[in-house]
Amino acid sequence: MKVYKGIGLVLMVALVSGVSVANTDKQGITITANSTKHGALPIAFETNRIDAFEHLSKIESLEVYKGECLEVQKMLKQRVACISDEIDGVSISVPLSTTQNRVSLVKGRYLSSVKIADAAYNAIFKTEGSPFTTKLAIIAKNRKTNEYQLRVADYDGSGARILHQTNEPILSPSWSSSGRYLAYVSFETVRTSIFIHDTITGKRIKALSFKGLNAYPDFISDSKILVSLSNQSERSLVFEYDLLTKKLKKLTDSEKADIFPQHISDSKLAFVRLTENEIPYTYIKNGNSQPKPLLSRPLNAVSISEKNTIVGLSRGDLLHYNIHQDKAINETRIDSSKGIESPSISENGELIVYVKEVEGKFSAYGSLKNGDNLFMLKSETHDLIQVSAF
Repeated sequence: MKVYKGIGLVLMVALVSGVSVANTDKQGITITANSTKHGALPIAFETNRIDAFEHLSKIESLEVYKGECLEVQKMLKQRVACISDEIDGVSISVPLSTTQNRVSLVKGRYLSSVKIADAAYNAIFKTEGSPFTTKLAIIAKNRKTNEYQLRVADYDGSGARILHQTNEPILSPSWSSSGRYLAYVSFETVRTSIFIHDTITGKRIKALSFKGLNAYPDFISDSKILVSLSNQSERSLVFEYDLLTKKLKKLTDSEKADIFPQHISDSKLAFVRLTENEIPYTYIKNGNSQPKPLLSRPLNAVSISEKNTIVGLSRGDLLHYNIHQDKAINETRIDSSKGIESPSISENGELIVYVKEVEGKFSAYGSLKNGDNLFMLKSETHDLIQVSAF
């Protein structure tokens, strides 16, 4: 909820739910708020950077509203954290007790709205990252011409630009650990090929195009990728491919298909293995040891963050887990709607994106790791068929 009236006033943000209330201060300024959740921390923004807090207003558990700091504090009858302008940046003060605050300073005279919102998010939720710094790769398909586009955009779809377009399908976009390169599958050649695209220069190379399946690329580093290939057998297996030396290293060996490889660390990876009945289970492989199941229930189309959190699909549900000692714990259901595809979690683990088919049209969605909705992206002309977060 946003109320923009008056000049030079204080923006307030509170973790809220429940019934709306409104007060008017002595200057005739309306203060709009909702009753706070138990234990929630109201955040007061004493800054003119309204654009920064429009990012925060997209979060369901945050409410952006305007009013004098002391007046809102009186209304809420509790201490609030304050975000205020300083000569050399923005100050963030969070109450630790009735008498103590934790104060931090984000330095810079010309801070971007994303940087301020990122710092405020970290202070509110005590994280080391926010959804606002995420970059998206989106595969869009024109409903009339069937042309495919590879787009890159900010976390909410803004600032989108087209990297590549073709009449042949593009699938499985994946970011490098540096956030500069994208790997993806394209059908532009005789057989499926994996391309590497530089998002800064716009240049791309065809990395590999073996006979059989070439699919599900995932970066180990800027020069190495994991891929699922079937060039050496009738089934797909997971390989490491060196982009510089062109050498392949087989990492899994099974009578069943291994797909959706995900890099975890130098010696550890996750992947999905299909049973004889085509039921997908996620496995963890550590070094040369035998793969072990991540959990007892099926989990498909997995994506893993650098924070050791994972998202995947299980019987139509989009689920989020923490990985602890190679086991999935702390399940959170993100979405249980029909038609969910292409789940992806950002590197910092704060944003989960996916696509969903509704009434025959595909749109992209973003959620926080607690399941709160953040945004929906849709197009009048294109289906947004796949998405990848960095």
